[in-house]
Amino acid sequence: MQWPARFRKMLLAGSSATIDGSICEETALLEFEIQRCTRQCAKTGRALAPGELFYSVLVRKEVRIERLDFSQEAWEQAPADAIAWWKSRMPSSDSNKPTWAPNQVLIDYFERLLEDGDPAQAELLYVLTLLLVRRRLLRIDSAEPPDSHVLAVTCSLNDRRYRVPIATPPRARFAGLEEQLRQLLFGDHA
Repeated sequence: MQWPARFRKMLLAGSSATIDGSICEETALLEFEIQRCTRQCAKTGRALAPGELFYSVLVRKEVRIERLDFSQEAWEQAPADAIAWWKSRMPSSDSNKPTWAPNQVLIDYFERLLEDGDPAQAELLYVLTLLLVRRRLLRIDSAEPPDSHVLAVTCSLNDRRYRVPIATPPRARFAGLEEQLRQLLFGDHA
């Protein structure tokens, strides 16, 4: 999957602050701005070729998050201080970027998941909610009490308010949820 040049990574982490600054023991929403792929191996300096497999890693450097990209040959393992790492393929110049489903389709799917109320889909709904916040189709309302286990959001398309149960997935489920959302929300070609 190719990400835009600049995007915000939303993470849910145990903390003592909320978006509006109030105190909450359970969760806080943190945002990190992550740079795009450098297209160059951080270890060897070699340019990464179109179609080549490479690894990316996020590490904390003082007060910011730095992205480092490594060719497959130069990759040994993620550094001990890595926040995250992943394997990608350098896009070829003739490849089309994946395209999002239309905004109304995204909101319709979100509403269907929310109305179904299926506990087995709670994690998927929560991750989709964060994705829609990042895409600015939903915005987080700060009206919920800090001890609530619900994320209140408002849709920018229809001005409707929604209350989404907070269901942070365990790390082992990340890849499966990502794949499920990719299949549902992206087309193969533009």
